[in-house]
Amino acid sequence: MRYKPWLFLLGWLTLPSLPAQNVTSQQAILLGVVQGVTEFLPVSSTGHMLLLNDICFKNFQLAGLNDYLVYINLGTLLALLLFYRPEIMQIGKGFCGCNKEGLHLGKTLILAFLPVACVGFLVDGLVQPYLYKKIWIAVALVLGGCAIFWIEMYRKTHLRTLANLYEIPLSASVIIGCFQVFALWPGVSRSLATLIGCIYVGIQLRRAINFCFLLGFLTTGVVTFYKILKGWAVPIQTIELSVAILGIATAFVVGMMTIHMFLRLLNCYGLKPFGYYRLLLGLCLLLA
Repeated sequence: MRYKPWLFLLGWLTLPSLPAQNVTSQQAILLGVVQGVTEFLPVSSTGHMLLLNDICFKNFQLAGLNDYLVYINLGTLLALLLFYRPEIMQIGKGFCGCNKEGLHLGKTLILAFLPVACVGFLVDGLVQPYLYKKIWIAVALVLGGCAIFWIEMYRKTHLRTLANLYEIPLSASVIIGCFQVFALWPGVSRSLATLIGCIYVGIQLRRAINFCFLLGFLTTGVVTFYKILKGWAVPIQTIELSVAILGIATAFVVGMMTIHMFLRLLNCYGLKPFGYYRLLLGLCLLLA
């Protein structure tokens, strides 16, 4: 039997929420704020969401909360779409044969996405039982903090040769994609893994951030809509429309503010503040 999008949407709009997993407006705002801030910073949005679930949502089933978080991702995706609208339009024109630079950038993003797509498909269902635990998130936070200090020293002692996103070789994009695979471990951070890969292949930090966010738009977008499509068979009954919209809107507004703040912070202090934060949070979790 084939499932149709309109049947899924109709089920989502009409079926009542399960009382045991109903998300309140206050909780939706809290989740939206955490998602909007951590999605773009190299601190791991998944890790923070799991910790937030452990602290504030103990009465919810993790699967039910994850259903809601899938939709909150739409807010940060919308923020990226608005912020990088010129580049995304350029990529679209490139695939239509109207822009060579846009076509090249689109190819590099797709190649950088393929490694995590392949590995993620193979290990789907295997990561959560083992790594979605506080101790492993804490370990990932600490290791990621150490990686930030290493990459800061690396980028200051190695010549940055790629100042333009349209100059990234296709082979380099595959290497970046291989680094992104490490983000399947909750707590590592997709942004951090991608940034390390970009700096390693010779991209300047500001351009590395832009490539990281564009790759995040592709990766998160595909994963989000894949999870939504998987829900066609079983309509999502844990989400109220008004609460979902509130969470999405909060994630969008906070996400836009975070992007601007992150870019300004990098120009002044680099990545080190996030390294200290990851080490402090990770050690506190390990000692708790």
